[in-house]
Amino acid sequence: MDLNKKITLLDCSLRDGGYYNNWDFEESFVAHYRDKIKHLPINYIEIGYRNLIQKEYRGKYFYCPLPILDQWAEFSDQLVLMLDEINTPIDEIDALISPCIGKVKMFRIATKPDRIRQGIELAKRVRAAGFEVGLNVMYLSDWDKHNALFDEFNGIEAHIDYLYMADSFGAVLPDYIARITRKIKEITPVKLGYHGHNNLEMGLINALTAIENGVEIIDSSITGMGRGAGNLKTELLLTQLSALKQKNVHFESLNALVDAFEQLRVKYQWGNNLAYMVSGANSIPQKEVMNLITRRFYSIQDAIEYLGFKSPKRQTSTFPKLSVKSLKEKILIIGGGASVIEHLAAIKSFIHENKDVGLVFASGRHASSFNNYKDGYTILVGAEGKRLANNISVKDYPNTCIVPPSPQKIIPFVPEGLVDNCMELENSIFSTFTRDAHLAVTLQATIELGAKEVYMIGFDGYTATELDEREAFFMQENQSIFDQFTAFKKDIKLLSLSPTHYENIDVISIYANIK
Repeated sequence: MDLNKKITLLDCSLRDGGYYNNWDFEESFVAHYRDKIKHLPINYIEIGYRNLIQKEYRGKYFYCPLPILDQWAEFSDQLVLMLDEINTPIDEIDALISPCIGKVKMFRIATKPDRIRQGIELAKRVRAAGFEVGLNVMYLSDWDKHNALFDEFNGIEAHIDYLYMADSFGAVLPDYIARITRKIKEITPVKLGYHGHNNLEMGLINALTAIENGVEIIDSSITGMGRGAGNLKTELLLTQLSALKQKNVHFESLNALVDAFEQLRVKYQWGNNLAYMVSGANSIPQKEVMNLITRRFYSIQDAIEYLGFKSPKRQTSTFPKLSVKSLKEKILIIGGGASVIEHLAAIKSFIHENKDVGLVFASGRHASSFNNYKDGYTILVGAEGKRLANNISVKDYPNTCIVPPSPQKIIPFVPEGLVDNCMELENSIFSTFTRDAHLAVTLQATIELGAKEVYMIGFDGYTATELDEREAFFMQENQSIFDQFTAFKKDIKLLSLSPTHYENIDVISIYANIK
């Protein structure tokens, strides 16, 4: 294999890895990273993003404030930061990057193929400020669908230092890399880069193919830590380049880095899985697959079938509309939080003493603890029915099941024994995006059941220090749903019977409400 001995390497472990820990790396970990990576043949170190203020919490390497940059500038003069073009207004770019002069070597700009012109305009401003510029054009596997994209590459060398092929879906194969690289080189002499995701486990071979076809700079991260399925592993690339006599590698330092990241992996569990493989093979955004599986709790089969359509359509279920014989002015929602088990005896006392209170189970997680209570309602969203069936025997399950209103993205799974005891909501006050979320369906059910007072327990939320990417999503989405509910349904009082990290919810102790 004829490789470029001058290949430039960029490690993006902290920037891309931050998707898993919200860009909150501990100082001792970062110090260890610096101490070891300085002994490796890495040319650029991308430490994070430079961003304008966003509503949700993000850690230090999402913003890279000046104290962080000053600390890193003492360590290296080859630092890289990334800008997200779509979130970086061009009229605010100067104020965002000017404090980085003398501290940061290169800015990389992530842009979509259909926004290449906006990306180039942003690149011009960044380069005029004296920085090297890499333009990361995303969704490489879809580039053939954007015929005008390649026309925009003509003359692009005047504005950027590196044109990056970013395989966002981890979907491309080596022959595609070779073909696209040759096509670009016929248009522009700009230096090319490759950023690959590892959905199909093609990260290394794609990188080597890119190098063989004249790509000058390659991204990687330690243990592949990065969004979704992760990236090409720095240790794998360096090992192969060492074997090919292309790079001299200090393996003791490399091993120490790998060990440190492997300890993080135990907590954050990054890496490939079947869902990521499917998204890669079908050029589907891995975020969409994981949203359906981990955030909407649909089965992987349902998610694949839904996303397999070019234009997914919502479906209409055959369940009858929710019919309520006796409206419940007071409702207790039992969520899936740990506080349910912690206060289980008190909850049962509350139910016993308030026989007019309707029960709504927002999750099947604690169903076995309440299997003897009749005439309640259980919310089934996604594959929640499977969790319910795993916790109890559905044969004699006494509660009515409720599913989201039609039309639905995916018809929720309903255990065979509960099909005849399942109804769907009439409508939803929530947005199209959130209407099939657990909390939205649950609160909509309380509306249609006639509630005037809604008590909740098991909606604990998470502290800022506990948040990973998935938990941060749930906190943000649930908070939004709570806010919508209280804004639109001012006639319904919402109370939590146990402590909650959600805001703007009145809390009263369950122990003050039992004898």
